[in-house]
Amino acid sequence: MGKVPDKKLKVGILLDSADGYMNKRILNDCIDLAEEYNVLPVFFLGGVLEPAREPAGSDFLYSLPHPGSLDALIVFPNSIAPWDPVTETRKILDRIPDLPVYAANEAMPGLFSVAINEKPAIQALVDHLVLTHGYKEFALITGPDAPASISRRRRQLFEEQLARHGISVPENKIVLGRFKEDDGKRAVEALFRQEDSIPEVIISFNDQMAAGTIEELLNRGIAVPADIAVTGFDDVEETSLLPCTLTTIHVPVWEMMTALFEKITGDLRGRKTAGDQRKPDAVYLNATFIRRESCGTLRNDETHAVEMEELVGEQIESIYSPHQSRNKTFRQELENVLEETLTTGETDRFSEFSQKIVKKILRTGDISSSFIDIFSSQWTISLLKHDDNETRILINALFLDAIRLLVRGKMQTCARIHANDRGALEFSRNSTSILSRKPTMQEALEEIGKNLSMLGIERCILVLTDPENPDLGITRLSYKKRYFREIPTENFTKFPVSRLVNNGLDSITVPIAVLPIAINTDFFGYMVLSITENSFEDLSLVQELVSRLIAGAASNESLSSQIQFLERKNTALSRLSTIDEFTGLHNRRVLHETGKDLFRRTLNEGKTCCCIFLDMDGLKKINDEWGHPEGDTAIKTLAAILRKSFRSRDMIVRYGGDEFIVLMFDIKKATVSSALARITRQLDLYNKSSGKPWMLQASWGVTVVPPDRITLSFEDLIEETDDRLYEEKQRRREAGLR
Repeated sequence: MGKVPDKKLKVGILLDSADGYMNKRILNDCIDLAEEYNVLPVFFLGGVLEPAREPAGSDFLYSLPHPGSLDALIVFPNSIAPWDPVTETRKILDRIPDLPVYAANEAMPGLFSVAINEKPAIQALVDHLVLTHGYKEFALITGPDAPASISRRRRQLFEEQLARHGISVPENKIVLGRFKEDDGKRAVEALFRQEDSIPEVIISFNDQMAAGTIEELLNRGIAVPADIAVTGFDDVEETSLLPCTLTTIHVPVWEMMTALFEKITGDLRGRKTAGDQRKPDAVYLNATFIRRESCGTLRNDETHAVEMEELVGEQIESIYSPHQSRNKTFRQELENVLEETLTTGETDRFSEFSQKIVKKILRTGDISSSFIDIFSSQWTISLLKHDDNETRILINALFLDAIRLLVRGKMQTCARIHANDRGALEFSRNSTSILSRKPTMQEALEEIGKNLSMLGIERCILVLTDPENPDLGITRLSYKKRYFREIPTENFTKFPVSRLVNNGLDSITVPIAVLPIAINTDFFGYMVLSITENSFEDLSLVQELVSRLIAGAASNESLSSQIQFLERKNTALSRLSTIDEFTGLHNRRVLHETGKDLFRRTLNEGKTCCCIFLDMDGLKKINDEWGHPEGDTAIKTLAAILRKSFRSRDMIVRYGGDEFIVLMFDIKKATVSSALARITRQLDLYNKSSGKPWMLQASWGVTVVPPDRITLSFEDLIEETDDRLYEEKQRRREAGLR
């Protein structure tokens, strides 16, 4: 890998959304680290990949990262593919072999990965619940469950540790969720509907579900932890607002992202990193068990305070790069920095130390209180150690500033968590109002543009895909705070969507979010937003509102007919599961799912459609006499000729081997004749100029279906066209054309 100059590196980050406590923490940490490492983060927030269903339209966002637009890519497999992280993520990565890719929170074979070792923390949590509190009746609230999922892995670890104490969790006490707050509420409802005993403790596989669990228990008049104990997993700042502090497992996200940014910038800028010496496939960081009130632990538990200080010490070490790590407790480091400040009289060192540690400590759900305890203790010790008034005044000033900094930060955190209207509620009301008026596309874009400033967005580009060619993007809105809002009505700028990151982001120098404009499987385009504040409360809401406005306007205009609406739906067909990788055409699955639907709707609309079944002539001879690579070239060339010969809205399918099917909708017979003539011309042109020792030839059968044949089934259409192809091949054989 060649060295990249010491410039601002553009690093893509694949996440399912900006929703959720953990994702917000990841975004927050990445943005903070990006400034330190001179990196421009580009967040692709494109939904989840589910092996069990057709991917949603928003998944198409994951096709955008490529070497021409990014310097590196970080993937969160458990976020974008929670059911099968490694396999499903690998399908995306196989398309971009030349882009440096790194994995977070999951060990991906062949990639530098930073994963979390959860077993020691889970063991400590279970031992504490059983041995300290004597709990025997447990319930689990899991995440998306599949054999390869992180949720299944956590469940197995919890069940193994409980089994060490002779405890098993009945199946009816294991409730499936999707890591959302409402899952915790639904789990409580499910547990209380059961006729057998209520659990003594509910273990949630993330803090967000734990928060929902506590809220629902309190709504039912059940005290936590007096009646039922609750634990979480992640240790995020949002839980600091719960009625009781949450016992949880601290996941070292900051340390994980620091290791990845260190590795990425080291690789691309040619610096040596700790990982270069061994080049491990995966680096594991340990999660940490955190005892708080929700499991029954008292706040004055001295052991809890010691654990807090150790965790703060870990936070301190993460301030420095690996070769600078102090390997000291937080209290020791605090004392050293203070004494250095008192000796030199320069307060900047202490202020810088305080700012960095406060920033990192505020990321957890409870650690700030222990931080105050440690600061207060060291404050008192320092005053007793120094008896001259000037030194004591300086000590008081330094510690007061540090405590004030923490309190201000905590207040800002609470304000951010509580903030529920940074313009989003007004935007929501406006959107509902304009949708009721059935807006045109231009009216919808105007409404979106008017609300961008109240949403705190400084830079925004909205790109829709071309209805006739989903590989082209059309810039329909460009916004820059305080300067302009451009919403063209004609002469739209078009460019390949593969260039979106380059075209849309080159002028943005702050962190970026790329959001899909999609409703379910209907995909319309992209929204590119600047992120100027470490607050992501409204991103998903804005994405949903914009998608609904665009979808509503689209259905009111050019997509009013069912055929055109389904053509827009068809723009998502270039996703991984619907493309024949060998030729780049649609695959057989698309034919039988979407093609069948389009065929039926075309006839219902009283329009004519056509099916063409093509087969290459002489492929076996090419393979036998000149080898299979030449046969592969022939198949790919025929596929390219078909792509050139038909309209962008026609469905071209590789049916199998050297067989192809083309479906044409809303056509006249002359349209079909013109397309077949283009195929003939393209074949002749290729054979005259290719220099190949073989001839590229094809036969086809054609069935034109007028509206009066509405009773014809799709299966019979394919069979009838195949019969006509067979008849044509027989005719060519008899005429000596093969």
